[in-house]
Amino acid sequence: MRVFIPRFLGAIAYLVVLTVVGTIAYVAIEGWAWQEALYMTVITVTSVGYAEVRPLSEPGRNFTMILLAGGVTGIGIWFALITSFIVEFDLEARPGLISPCLRVGRWTSTETAFPEGAYL
Repeated sequence: MRVFIPRFLGAIAYLVVLTVVGTIAYVAIEGWAWQEALYMTVITVTSVGYAEVRPLSEPGRNFTMILLAGGVTGIGIWFALITSFIVEFDLEARPGLISPCLRVGRWTSTETAFPEGAYL
């Protein structure tokens, strides 16, 4: 559980920084108002895909592609962390669900086969 908090905070911090950088970049590249730039950044990072606030210049389109890749990566990491948390929480809540030999750190490198009665 303790390992998840820093990871979640890291993922959230990444998305916040990406949003701030995207907003500032749209203001600088396109000369938009802050609210328009923030709106465009949020719909790009979240991959919602509404139409552009205004037509984009070529540098604006190039930046949007980079921002989209960063947003998809960040959201993907965030969902992976949530999935990992749910699975590990569920496994800890039901200790008989997984063999104790298969828990992290219990399987030694000298063991080459499953112990008798072990299950996945």
